[in-house]
Amino acid sequence: MKEKFKIFLKAFVVAFTACMVAMTQGDLSVLAVKHFVDASQTGSITGVAMVLASFLPFQSQWLTIFLVGFFTTVVDSFAHMAMFPYKAVATGFGAMMLAVICEKFIFKKEIPT
Repeated sequence: MKEKFKIFLKAFVVAFTACMVAMTQGDLSVLAVKHFVDASQTGSITGVAMVLASFLPFQSQWLTIFLVGFFTTVVDSFAHMAMFPYKAVATGFGAMMLAVICEKFIFKKEIPT
């Protein structure tokens, strides 16, 4: 149970942060409550999706990083219902980059090449 909560929390933080930065286009001085609500929804659904993905019989760090970006893209696309999901793709890519940074530098795990 504790391990699943860690998975949820890591995915939530990465998706939430990527969504906040993408919504404000990097200008965090324009943050509003709506941004927090939207980013929280994206982070929560991505976190739940990652917990469900943790039950897959095969696991790797790179798959986890890819899935965080993929789920963030899909959730962000549906959350904002954009016709052209360029922002959602950018958010997902940002989430993948944040996941790599977190795994490599914050959690200090070796990422195999």
